[in-house]
Amino acid sequence: MEQAKPKSSMTDFRRQNTRIDYYPTANAIAVIERLRKCNPTFCTRELLDVLIVKGGKVFFPDSVAGTNS
Repeated sequence: MEQAKPKSSMTDFRRQNTRIDYYPTANAIAVIERLRKCNPTFCTRELLDVLIVKGGKVFFPDSVAGTNS
């Protein structure tokens, strides 16, 4: 009899979150690198999250839920 494999949290995460392949333009790279200098401990995903959330607040101030920073 085969044993069922335990579900991993990564499998659950990937099932619930769409993967986005992203290739930034030269202007976007410049912004990311500038932000990286201000936040050297942040990974690239964290830097992109900061930019997207801050941009979302500017473009959609009434509809960005769950953003406190």
